[in-house]
Amino acid sequence: MPDIAPFPIRFGSNSGQSISRRDGVAKVTGAATFAADNHPEGLLHAVYVPATIALGRVTHLDTEAASAHPGVVAVYTPNNPPPVAGNPDEKPFMFSIPIEVLQNDRVRYANQPIALVVGETIEAANEGARLLQPVYEAQTPRVGLDAEPAQRAAAGPFGRPPEITHGDVEAGHAAARLSVDVTYETPAQYHNAMEPHAIVARSRRRANWNGR
Repeated sequence: MPDIAPFPIRFGSNSGQSISRRDGVAKVTGAATFAADNHPEGLLHAVYVPATIALGRVTHLDTEAASAHPGVVAVYTPNNPPPVAGNPDEKPFMFSIPIEVLQNDRVRYANQPIALVVGETIEAANEGARLLQPVYEAQTPRVGLDAEPAQRAAAGPFGRPPEITHGDVEAGHAAARLSVDVTYETPAQYHNAMEPHAIVARSRRRANWNGR
């Protein structure tokens, strides 16, 4: 990729040097196509409803009001969750993590998705989500780190074993005939997506939206 003045492109990095993001210039100048820029025929919009409590359960969702709003096509809750390919609580391989997909009315963390509204327009889906007006049975979440004694991490797929000790580093360093003390600094790097959180997916089969 050539340099785009006045933005020099530099790939790779050594310690203490900044790196260039390969897609940065295209995205910040509007040349890149984001997922939300794709509008295939028959596109529907889905908006999830985030929990406004950190722990507890959802006791009521006004699905009738949401479903009756013009342009709303479907409303999904734990009472009629969409089918999933497997058990979301299972861990089929080392990099997989449990995912909440409307399997029950439990709320385990703030902003957890508790419902999904599908609409013909993004405005209809957003209004349908607002009309659900969730009611909660809230519990007190644990937000501190000092409530329980520290525990040794269990062995897992990463960092196994959880602790390794090889002698006394400080004593060895002090007894060494020669030592080299060097400080390396590198700029902070943040893994922040430059694209809005949106997905455009095409179903291989026609969905039965009348089921709601």
